[in-house]
Amino acid sequence: MMNGHRDLPEGKNFGDVFKEASEKVAAFVADSETKWKELYQPAVNELIEDSRKQQEAAEAEAAKAA
Repeated sequence: MMNGHRDLPEGKNFGDVFKEASEKVAAFVADSETKWKELYQPAVNELIEDSRKQQEAAEAEAAKAA
């Protein structure tokens, strides 16, 4: 639980300020998450493809050595 004095805008209580802050954070996160997903999925797909290629190359090399 939070205790103590806070400097709040005139006519607003802590609940009002907290609600406004929560709404701003939610909007920021929603916007950021959309952008993040657009960048993350192609990067992960590229990583998976690179890993698959390396695994195949290692298996081919092992088969040649055998």
